[in-house]
Amino acid sequence: MDNMPILAVILQSIPESIIIINLAMSLIEEKVTIGEMILIATLAAIASYIIRLQHMPFGIHSTVTILFLLIFTKVVTKKKLILLLLGLIPALVFYGVLELSLLPWMLKLTGLNLNYVLENTLLRIVFPIPLYLICIIAMYILRKTKWSIVGDFKHSL
Repeated sequence: MDNMPILAVILQSIPESIIIINLAMSLIEEKVTIGEMILIATLAAIASYIIRLQHMPFGIHSTVTILFLLIFTKVVTKKKLILLLLGLIPALVFYGVLELSLLPWMLKLTGLNLNYVLENTLLRIVFPIPLYLICIIAMYILRKTKWSIVGDFKHSL
């Protein structure tokens, strides 16, 4: 069970969800309004907070949270489920791989351990900023080049 402080939910979970949603939409060349992003991210953060309070085996809470993110995105944006899956799955994989790649490097650079970072609300909020910046750069490149994971097949989905 991860006891995430409310401040971390607001200042870490919500921005993280906004980044993932934006990355997913960039991958499928779709747009969502700022209001839609904030609503989806807030609902996902609340769901994540509640899920983290449950006594679930490691990894299960992440899977359930991802399902809620997909459901909230579908309900709010009314986009096709297959299109959302084609955006969200690679966005989540990219984000996860990037996080797993950067985290050990950042811990080594700072001399901190993961438990200390997770228990310190300020560090928990600040630590993912390099990850966010890399994702924002990736989104910018995707949008600028108009590259899409679905390409010319988008109309047939």
